[in-house]
Amino acid sequence: MNAHDKRVSQSFRGVEVWVDAHTALIPPEAAGQVEALRRVNQRLAQYVIDQEHQDRTGIGGTVTVQQLRQELWQNHLVPIAAMARSVVPITPELAVALRVPRPTVDVEKVLASANAIAKIGDANREVLVQHGLPTNFVEELRAGAATLQAAMEERRKVKSSRVGATKGIATELKTGRLVVQTLDIVFTRVLRAQPGLLAEWRNTKRVTIKPVRPASAPDVAPTPSEQKAA
Repeated sequence: MNAHDKRVSQSFRGVEVWVDAHTALIPPEAAGQVEALRRVNQRLAQYVIDQEHQDRTGIGGTVTVQQLRQELWQNHLVPIAAMARSVVPITPELAVALRVPRPTVDVEKVLASANAIAKIGDANREVLVQHGLPTNFVEELRAGAATLQAAMEERRKVKSSRVGATKGIATELKTGRLVVQTLDIVFTRVLRAQPGLLAEWRNTKRVTIKPVRPASAPDVAPTPSEQKAA
């Protein structure tokens, strides 16, 4: 939720508090709108919690993905590529086919390379194992790739959920504005003979504007007379 949306949401909560303090002023026809505003505030509060949770979870998910990416690259792809280079005299094509991707490539490229290398490694398992790789090196590579894939999918779900929460906030803010507009019509009519309460209501429903810090006054050189006086 951006700063302006927060101020709008705060104004909705302020209206609810004000209405609760002046229940005697609520005409029967406005009761439904008051209840609608309560529900808007409740849903907004939950969406904000969801958004914050997803932000924090998303950060953690990114760290996890990067860590798993590094482990896959360093602990699996690099040793396989190094072993492929050592058997060049026997199978020179493996040095190219099992070449490790650059460490700077994106995580999708690392994952795609891992799955492709697993297939090639499986087809050439015997010669690679003979030169020192463990017999289960393909299974370990695929397991590492699967773990990374799962972490990426989980991160995508979090991102999608955050989009949903953001959309929900926008919808509730729109609904809340319409409700407050309706209540404004009601209370402006009800309080037309009570200017003090009417002013209080109008101030309550107002969305505060972020204060602008005034620019500092420019330095002014002293006049000759001021210099002499000094």
